[in-house]
Amino acid sequence: MCGICGVIDAVSNLDEIEKNLSRMLQSLGHRGPDAQGKKIINLQGCRKNVGLGHARLAVLDLSEAANQPMVSQDGNVWISFNGEIYNFKELKRNLQRKGYRFRSNSDTEVIVNLYQEVGKDIFQLLDGIFGLAILDLKNQELILARDPLGVKPLYYCRLADRFIFASEIKGILAEGRYRSEVNWQAAYDYFTYLYVPSPETFFKNIFQLPPAHTLTLNLKNDEMSLKKYWQIRRLENIEKASYEELKGLCRQSLRKSVKEQLQSDVPIGVFLSGGTDSTIITGLAKEDQDIKTFTAVFQGKEYETYNERARAQTTSDFLRTEHYELEIESPDPMEMLQLIDYFDQPFGNPTFYLMFLISKKARQHITVALSGAGGDELYAGYPRYRVMSNAGLLGKIPSEVFKLSLAACSIFRDRYTNMTLRRIRKFLDGAQEKNEPDRFLKWVYFLDDRKKKSLFLDRSITELYGDMLPSSRIISYFLERSFLADRRNKWLQLDVQTFLVENILEYTDKMSMAHGLEVRVPLLNPAFVELSLNIPYALKAKGGDSKILLKDAFSDFFSPTTENIPKRGFNVPLGQWMTNCLDQYFDMNDSTNMNGTPGETWKKNILNVEFIKTLRNQHKRGYRDNSYELFAIMMFDVWWRKYMV
Repeated sequence: MCGICGVIDAVSNLDEIEKNLSRMLQSLGHRGPDAQGKKIINLQGCRKNVGLGHARLAVLDLSEAANQPMVSQDGNVWISFNGEIYNFKELKRNLQRKGYRFRSNSDTEVIVNLYQEVGKDIFQLLDGIFGLAILDLKNQELILARDPLGVKPLYYCRLADRFIFASEIKGILAEGRYRSEVNWQAAYDYFTYLYVPSPETFFKNIFQLPPAHTLTLNLKNDEMSLKKYWQIRRLENIEKASYEELKGLCRQSLRKSVKEQLQSDVPIGVFLSGGTDSTIITGLAKEDQDIKTFTAVFQGKEYETYNERARAQTTSDFLRTEHYELEIESPDPMEMLQLIDYFDQPFGNPTFYLMFLISKKARQHITVALSGAGGDELYAGYPRYRVMSNAGLLGKIPSEVFKLSLAACSIFRDRYTNMTLRRIRKFLDGAQEKNEPDRFLKWVYFLDDRKKKSLFLDRSITELYGDMLPSSRIISYFLERSFLADRRNKWLQLDVQTFLVENILEYTDKMSMAHGLEVRVPLLNPAFVELSLNIPYALKAKGGDSKILLKDAFSDFFSPTTENIPKRGFNVPLGQWMTNCLDQYFDMNDSTNMNGTPGETWKKNILNVEFIKTLRNQHKRGYRDNSYELFAIMMFDVWWRKYMV
């Protein structure tokens, strides 16, 4: 994994571009601590200068021959590449048969030669995770591309006289010409999802390239086009296959994915929680080689419900791995706020903090980690899927029943030691909605459109910037475009394309790369994703059980004794933290090393301080768990002070 950046400039001279590119690379240095490279080219034919930058985290072929930006042997194609191509050896053999020669053992050089062979059809042939830029001097084009599931990020910005791109938003800002301006629609959506749905970002005119898309910029006429090169298809043969056939296909496909992703010239391991997904990844890895496994162990009583020590150790003993416990000392909740430096925009899921701490510890032992991310979305692991499956029955219950039940919940005080009461309240609130996207929004996410109108003072958004589009449009968009036959699988696909990409993969990339750690996700191999989403939902979840077929297909990896050890959640005790220490942020007066003082956004009447007080009072008194909403407000305020003051 690495950090890439670049600029197409119609006005600056080569020296100016070199300085700008150096600043961009410096901002991305954490993503690639092993080497940095720059290439600046004058394109006389279209009167533009092009700068390509690369910060390298060496994983395959550690020699200087694999450094980037890399050029083809004829000098016509340049590349800056972030990611890993797992089938590069097979592709390389095919190219060698056709006469191509190689100077390195890297996957990057394979991409360069393959592009010369097949052109833009290349992205359908690459099995891997990537965000990359190809400069085609012969055709005078710049091509950006992002992997099918969006594991690796890539951002771009088009200004009047230049085009800028980078692996993180900070790279674009470091170029120096962009003037920060808020994208209010993104801000509006953020307070519902706690992330920004792509292609939008919090910065107006800075966009994230969507997964499975290419962007082509014609350098002669400045025309820009986006194209989707892969999508999840309906597979009728999978819908009709027998249970035993599906188990075999599932095992075969995932075994291939894990085997390919074990390729590395640096230390590699598996994040093992002892849950279904990480256990399967560990078991498959152990079939191929001796493997190291890593589990985070948090100190302190407040983390007892989150520690995976017992389950992970039992699994490690059963699979005979070399096991490491990463002891995490008492975290500092206020430290979470400073991690905005890696996201560059507000991000409200506090789980990112755990990934930051785990990655920091793991990097002392390994450079590459395999993760079990994706299993919950593909095999119905979240409780919300069971609720959605029975949502049709809710229409038979009068809405007054839910209203009265929700009101009755107010007599219970929440001590925030678990999420049960919060989930009950969210269920009763969402059950009153007749529209499926709105119902799903309330069950899964946070502030709805009505509450956001209370949070944002009208004159700060509505009157100045126009009416905001409803956040439920994101859910409707993806549901309407699914080709899957099973309605319940459509909800899984929705989460794969939204919650997984913008939330889990987002914090996994940013927090692991903050420490120069590469995280791979075998469950998100496109072929396995397409297979899994076409398997009938009834074979995945029934009653209170989930991931049925997945667990059955890999039953030999599970120790019988793990059934007696409860599965722990991967999260922080945010409700308790908000009560015990985070709430003080709202009353702080010092600058905490940022512009202005905490509360700039409500002191300047961007956010409604009275609504915030209501949320705080409800939380303190236990009437409502508003910890996520309050944390989202804090992250927004920290971001505003860093980028807008």
